[in-house]
Formats: sequence, structure tokens, C-alpha cells
Amino acid sequence: MRTSTGLILILIAANIILSTLLLNRSDTSTVVATTKKIKTTPDIEVTPATEHVKPVEVAVEHEPGPVIAMVDNVEVRKMALLPYLNEVIPTGKTSKITSFDDIKKDYLDKALSNFAIDLLVEKKAEEKGITDNQRLQAIINQRRRRAIHAAYMKDLYPVLVDKEKVRIKYDELIRSLQGKKEYHARHILLATEDEADIISKALQKKERGFDELARLFSLDDSTGFKGGDLGYNVTGQLDPVFEQHISSLALNHYSKPFRTKYGWHIAVVVDRRDATAMPYQQAAPMIRHNLQQLAVKKYEEQLVHNADIMMLHSHAEKAVP
Repeated sequence: MRTSTGLILILIAANIILSTLLLNRSDTSTVVATTKKIKTTPDIEVTPATEHVKPVEVAVEHEPGPVIAMVDNVEVRKMALLPYLNEVIPTGKTSKITSFDDIKKDYLDKALSNFAIDLLVEKKAEEKGITDNQRLQAIINQRRRRAIHAAYMKDLYPVLVDKEKVRIKYDELIRSLQGKKEYHARHILLATEDEADIISKALQKKERGFDELARLFSLDDSTGFKGGDLGYNVTGQLDPVFEQHISSLALNHYSKPFRTKYGWHIAVVVDRRDATAMPYQQAAPMIRHNLQQLAVKKYEEQLVHNADIMMLHSHAEKAVP
């Protein structure tokens, strides 16, 4: 099977974002945010890894467990309450729970109340025949399949991406950073040259600071509220025209207004340094997360490629283009 164009674009985007995430700094959010306005990668979303939140589990995960409550003569077992407990227990506290005995009564009561509401409303809907609606059944089936899909992929992750693959990718990205520079820049994005000239003159006269003007007038809503802060970026990551205009700019000197395909910019470079990578232990979770996304995408495309999928011609001919 040939690798699809979509997968190639995702691979390109993932490599650039992973390189960014590997940079030895604590603030990576600005880099991801700025891809909305100034970027060289396609509009492909590759989500950085977030802190893993352990779901509430019971000792025997695949068993329904004992009956722990009743709702209108309907038995409620432990397993049925798990999704509701995950909704009411604050993030970060689930990792301390090893059994139902560890769960506070307030959480159990709230979870049971939410479960009861859903169950009782479902019974009312059944009485009115709403649950027989074919469109509703299609939605229920879709969500069921999506839940099964997520559970299956979670089980497949260790097979698709092992420690060796994570280490290989880390070493590869380390090599890609060798000899590269990174810079910390800010910018103000404006719609017209006239607007850019007005802001430029205000900066030269020191009527207002760069941060304030960016917050007030920048059209880049992903950086404007931060004073136009683009964070640290490796050379070659942002728009080439943008980088060309700031490459020789002296530190803390404002650029003259210049134009890219996104609009008119005034920029300032506040720091330049050699690109360095974060330690492996810190980078590994992010690399693993992104490799898993790519592996799942490839796995799904292979499933589709091998399956016998066909739209009936009689229906396709009637479809609205």
C-alpha cells in the first residue's frame, strides 16, 4: 500500500513539532499556538502529550463487580459507575484510588445520582418510543464503535510503539537539531501597510511599549494577548519570509514593517542561542504520544486498504456533488 498524501503531511508536521518540543525550555505552548498564523507546515493537528490521568479502576477490570446500589429495582454494579466516577472525581486524584473503598462517599453519591438521571430519562424515552428512532440508534452505534475503537487502540499502543522506537526517534531528532540556532521573537500582525507604519512610528517615538501595542492591535489572536510572544523557534520552522526579515535584526531592535502572506508585521528578536534538546526522560512521553498517533493513522489506513469497501453505484449516482 502506498503511503497517502495525508499521512506524509502528518509525518512532516509531527517531525517539526517534535523537534520543537525537544528544545530545552519549559514553554512549548507558544510554538504550537503560533502555527495558526505563521508556519511552514500544513494544517495538520499533532497534539503534544499531556499528563496522563489514571482512570478509576477496580480489582477485576473486566468483571461487572458486585451490586452496590439500586435505582427503581434496577441493580447498579461497580463497573456501571466507573464512567460516572471519572466525571466527578477531580483530575489528579484518581491515581490515588486503588479500590472502591478509597472513594469518598460524596463522589459515589454524585456518580450514582448522575447514573440514576441517565437511567430514569432513558426509561421515559423508551416509554415514548424515542429509543426506537433509527437516527438515534445510528448515533448510539457510532459512539459505541468509537469507544471500542479507543479501547482497542489503547491496547495496541505498546505493540505499535515500543521503547526502542521512541529512543530511535529521539536520537534522530537530536541529530536534526545539531548546528541549528533558535531565536525568541515577538511580532505585531496588522492588516495594512498604513496601520503598520502608524504602529512603527509609535514604537520609534516610545509612545507605547511593544507588548501593549501587540495586545491592543495585533491580529494574531494566538500571540497578541501575550504581547506578540512567539516563543523560541528553530531556524526554518516559521514562515521563510518572516525569518528572512528578522535573521539579521539586532537584538531588541524593531524591524521596519514587512509583509508576508499573513499580513504586515513588525517584529523584534529578544534572544538567539544554539538549539539544545531536553533530556530523554522528559522528551520520551511527548515522542511516544506523537509516534502513537502516526502509527494509529497508518494502521487505520492499512485496515481500510485491505477491506472490501464499496459505495453502491445506484446510490452514488444520486448523490449531490
